[in-house]
Amino acid sequence: MIQGQNANDLVSIITPAYNCECFIEDMFRSVQRQTYTNWELLITEDHSQDGTWERLCRFAEEEPRLKLFRTKCNCGAANARNVSISHAKGRYIAYLDADDMWIPNKLEKQICFMQHNSVPMCYAGIETVDKNGGHINYVHVPLKMGYKDFLANTLTASPVMVIDTELVDRDLLPMRPLPREDLCAWLRILKTGITAYGIDETLAKYRKHEDSSSANLVKMAGQTWYVYRKVEKLGFFFSLRCFVGYAYHAVRKRMREN
Repeated sequence: MIQGQNANDLVSIITPAYNCECFIEDMFRSVQRQTYTNWELLITEDHSQDGTWERLCRFAEEEPRLKLFRTKCNCGAANARNVSISHAKGRYIAYLDADDMWIPNKLEKQICFMQHNSVPMCYAGIETVDKNGGHINYVHVPLKMGYKDFLANTLTASPVMVIDTELVDRDLLPMRPLPREDLCAWLRILKTGITAYGIDETLAKYRKHEDSSSANLVKMAGQTWYVYRKVEKLGFFFSLRCFVGYAYHAVRKRMREN
């Protein structure tokens, strides 16, 4: 366990949930199994059409660290995350989608690393799995990335991203309802001059669905180009250079799956 005066710093885990009845328990149990136990799990249920809300209510009866919120209509993942962020009380903000899972020592590894090195923003390696939890590939990560590095990388890092709000302005955390809203959020933070640091060790499982945007390379590429040109307002040639880097990483990742 983490030793020292910062050992009890609260981690607020931000999770949007929509139509994920089949996967939500895997996510929830993976949080419960964390060796770092000072956390709160803030789940905003985004007006699901299945039994997600009812299942979450049962979990809340057994776990006092789980805090539930519910939107009045389907607002999208970005807005659902923002509801949870607005209620977060922790120094550290960690992100976890409802169908993904953490390795048991995930939080402990990252919080220890961040505290010992004064790291404002930390990500880690991921195992990509299919909808049944079967292994697809491992995603290795660089040891650090700045704004330009993130632009040219396929890593969005939502299930492994942790942010220290003593070093990052909380006002930068809310997400906008944009294509690849998580990438846009990380870029907004990194654009201030902050560097994100990585732990090249698998600490989470990212579930890849056949109908997810990350499974559709063409759609994902179009969204990335939109981020370059419309959100970040990069020049054409710089956008093209970033896109070449993005495409290189995307092809390498896809080759590892085959």
